Amino acid sequence: RRRKLSFAFVWLGLLFTSVWMVLTGLSGELEVFLVGALAFSGFALVRVLKNQLPLVWVNTCWLTSTNVAIFLGACVVHVDGHIDIMLVPMVGFPFAVFSIYRDRFHIAAMVALPIILWATWFFWHEDWNPIIDQATAVRFYAPMSALTAFSIIVYPVFYFAIVSAQHSTEIKRARQDAEQ
Repeated sequence: RRRKLSFAFVWLGLLFTSVWMVLTGLSGELEVFLVGALAFSGFALVRVLKNQLPLVWVNTCWLTSTNVAIFLGACVVHVDGHIDIMLVPMVGFPFAVFSIYRDRFHIAAMVALPIILWATWFFWHEDWNPIIDQATAVRFYAPMSALTAFSIIVYPVFYFAIVSAQHSTEIKRARQDAEQ
């Protein structure tokens, strides 16, 4: 079940990072495009290597590349693009894709990563010169950031709701079978 969940997240990641790659590509700035490409490549890599790597490393790969890409995106896009807000819901993913019993180190590391990256950005972003200006950030990047952050939160909730409903149906069916 955890593998299925993880690859559902990977498909969502491929969809969103494809859109981000187009958006960053339209910027005309190579550095900005490379940030979008980093996000996409993490998901694409785990899609290709899903059967060669243990699930814990697959999840670590896409979580790390996504967090780093969000951080770098926040560094190259004006603060009004609100790229940094996507780091906040990234804190929850490790609890969904790692086993609380076997993968505690990975959970701790992958929860700490977006927190550390966000804190780094928060304390030093005023010292950096963004490549994407304020007007472009507000018009294009901020809506996409909000949509992405919202989806990062809502998609797992819907997924778990569906899985819970399926599990409940299985339990009811088993109870009915046991009563007969």
